[in-house]
Amino acid sequence: MRRGRVRARRAIVGVVLLAGVVAGGKTRAADIQLRASRDCVNRADIADQVDALLGHPVAQVEGLDFDVDIAERPEHRWRLRLITIGRADGARRSREIDGSGCAQLADAAAVAIAMSIQSREAVRPAPLEAPTPARPEPPALAAGPAPGERSHDLRLPIAVSALADIGALPHPGWGLALGAALAWRHLLIIGEGAFLLSPEARVADESGGRFRLIVGALLACLDQSFGPVGILGCAGGEAGVIQAEGIGVNRPRSQNVAWEAGRLELGLTRRLNTAVSLFVRGGAAVPWSRPTFTIDNETLAVHRPGAVSARVTLGALFDLF
Repeated sequence: MRRGRVRARRAIVGVVLLAGVVAGGKTRAADIQLRASRDCVNRADIADQVDALLGHPVAQVEGLDFDVDIAERPEHRWRLRLITIGRADGARRSREIDGSGCAQLADAAAVAIAMSIQSREAVRPAPLEAPTPARPEPPALAAGPAPGERSHDLRLPIAVSALADIGALPHPGWGLALGAALAWRHLLIIGEGAFLLSPEARVADESGGRFRLIVGALLACLDQSFGPVGILGCAGGEAGVIQAEGIGVNRPRSQNVAWEAGRLELGLTRRLNTAVSLFVRGGAAVPWSRPTFTIDNETLAVHRPGAVSARVTLGALFDLF
């Protein structure tokens, strides 16, 4: 009977010690949960920075958990959301920091976690036998970009596109355009050169002409972004030549006639990644003059541009930096 009581006492003591170890483990180690866009940083890097700022491992900190969320925002911006959770009362404190890069915000998260832990340790009574020595203050958070990072407010993309026109040439014209742009916040300035061809224009006796439109254009656009999608409103002008060549006549000749027109367009953009965007624009070109192209000693009219020319452009923007 005596031996059974001893065994029972030992079992109870063992259960109590095991419960104490488990409970102590739950309150001793601070937990850092991390979510980051495109896996730009990992939890171990942030924990190592916190250890260096505190002067001791973060695993020795009691009663606090941290939820770190680093996400990419529109217009190449980033945002840090840090939630500090107290295990004793479940209190949650949240703060947000904007920046221009993931690495910058990862450093900011480490500093903020270290400051939260230090402020909590400062108000806790220190043990009499081992007072906590004073530690150096962590570095202040930098408001500007981290060293080596560059602001993405200014971009210099190049544009490659296909376009269609109805009105400037005798039949619907198709062509290619190549250009460059200057993008700054909500402003987009586009300069492009385009080349359009149209099917041959024939009159009753099978004579007629071949037509080409070569233009250079300058457009100023307002770009309002809603996440990866943007809405464009553009105005500007273009200038160039309509090239005409007579066919099916006795003495064919070529002619270059100046072309000038104002442009109004609306469009959409869709950003695929940090360097490539797709766009589509549609609108009207209003010519300032409408020459008439004739053959047979200017007695037979072949073509005259319309009062309004419809224009559609589909292409891609590639950021140089």
